[in-house]
Amino acid sequence: MKKYTHLEEEWIQLYNIKHLNFTEIAKKYNVQVETVSRYIKDRVRKRTKSPFKSEVEKWVSFYQKGKSFAEIARECNVSETAVKTNIYKEMNPIIEDLKWTWIALYRKGVSLKSIGDTYHFHQKIIHNTIKDEINIPNANNRNVYQHLIDEWAKLYTDGLSFEVIAKKYHVSADTVYRNTRDKVDIRCKKTKSKAIKELIPVWRNLYYQKGYTLQEIGEKYNISTSTVYRHVRNHK
Repeated sequence: MKKYTHLEEEWIQLYNIKHLNFTEIAKKYNVQVETVSRYIKDRVRKRTKSPFKSEVEKWVSFYQKGKSFAEIARECNVSETAVKTNIYKEMNPIIEDLKWTWIALYRKGVSLKSIGDTYHFHQKIIHNTIKDEINIPNANNRNVYQHLIDEWAKLYTDGLSFEVIAKKYHVSADTVYRNTRDKVDIRCKKTKSKAIKELIPVWRNLYYQKGYTLQEIGEKYNISTSTVYRHVRNHK
């Protein structure tokens, strides 16, 4: 009796149903690839095309949402190698095509999350694709915004609120605040009357001459709309 005869049916199932290849089966049972081949090669149909054609679209969708190859493999009950190979085959041409567009957007200040939302990829994929070209820090580190801090600080000093800056760069107001608070003098929302008096001509010019709404002026200067209304519409 051959040494591995009792495993033949199991190996055949792994090959036909789980879609493991000879190498993966051999590794799983700690035997040589040639051993697996010798036992089952005449009992299985040679693969000429991917047996996962109907599944790849679903795997790609999971991957785009940020799931790892291992997570997809566990959820779909297939080998990680099969998932990785088929996703790479499907996605690499697309990712390589978009890579420099993503880099250009990131250099313009667009966040990883915003790029990901626009192109329907998880921000982790964007990060991993472009990080080596632009020396991007770890995505979990707040210094991912290091190249924007001075620019945000200048905008805030020039009068824009954290909310307006955040909207402009597709990040949260808290992100802008945390990265600029040590570089700017934080304005109090309840601006002192003397400061308001100095701003009234500016607000009136924005409202009457440039067509800004009261809400837009309020957002720009981090002031409530009612305060702007009171000093612009009622000022004589």
